[in-house]
Order: sequence, then C-alpha cells, then structure tokens
Amino acid sequence: MRGAWERGLAKLPANALDGVDATTVDGGFDDFSKAAVASGTADAVIIAQAFHWCPDYEAAMTEIARYLAPGCPLVLVWNLEANTDEWHQSLRDLYQPLDLGSPQYYRGLWRKMFDTQAYKTLFDPVEEDHFPWDMPCTEDQLVERLFTKSYLTEAHLNGEKREQFERELRKTVREGNKEWIDEKVRNNPQWDT
Repeated sequence: MRGAWERGLAKLPANALDGVDATTVDGGFDDFSKAAVASGTADAVIIAQAFHWCPDYEAAMTEIARYLAPGCPLVLVWNLEANTDEWHQSLRDLYQPLDLGSPQYYRGLWRKMFDTQAYKTLFDPVEEDHFPWDMPCTEDQLVERLFTKSYLTEAHLNGEKREQFERELRKTVREGNKEWIDEKVRNNPQWDT
C-alpha cells in the first residue's frame, strides 16, 4: 500500500502538492521514528487498508498522537467489496470463509482502539463516514484483486485448492447478474478463459 501511495504521488502534476510533504513510513503502527517528520507537526496520519492488523492499539494511538499537530486527524481508510446485491454477496460467500480467522476489517476488531485510554484522552470523538464507489474491471482484474487478500495469497491458498477456488470464482463472475459497462466487452475472449 505504501508503494501504491508513492506511485500515485509520483503521477501528480509537479505543482499539485505545493507546500505539502506527503511521505510514507516503513514500520509498525507504534513507531514513526523513521518518518522525516518532527513530533507534533504532521497535518494528518493516513492509514489505508492496514489498521485492522494493528497489534497494540494503546501504543499506536499514543504514537500517532505524538506526531500529529494539534487538531489534525488520524484518517483510517478501507475498501470493502459490496454485498448489497445477490451477485456481490455470492462473491463474498465464496471467498470470505477462507479468511483464516484473521483480523479482517469486516470483523470490527479494530474498533477496540476507541476503548483505549490513549484514544479517549488524545483524540476527539470519532467521525465515521461510508460512501459507495464503483471500480469497473474485467474478470481478470477482479480475480487479481481478490488474490491480493492476505488469506487468498499463494502462501495460504495454493495448489489444487487455489485452482478450484479460481474456477469457482470465475464461474460466479461469469454467471452473476451484474451491470455491463460495455456490452461488447461481454463477448471479449478474455471472458472465455
């Protein structure tokens, strides 16, 4: 995710970030010492697609608050596939049982951070927002996206089980009632693989 952020920043026009230093920090949630930012000066801390893996919310809240300038936000971002219609729900029903019991966003375990003393004393009450967005993609892009989930990587799902899962996934994609953006794409040979 840090690499994707850096690649995205590199694509911005030269003057898009005038006066803004947007950096990524390698390491855990409770140690920002590698950041090229002085304590108490960050305009925001943004953690995307990762905070559900935080092992120590008290330490993380303390460290994040140490780097934020007064009144500046901690922003947590997740993308969660929809399950608002039968087709999306059938996809989730296929892959979600394979999640190995890991602390995935949808389990809500990350919400324990709100109960920490550090959060209660160092942060304002939570403001939470959810909004839908569409990401048009091909069958291959969808399969590749789902295989980036930690529990669907080659390290956890491999061999015949992975091949069988991919066959079931592609069948669900092809047979599902979905919106075609371009009906001609429907007949593209890539959908027949």
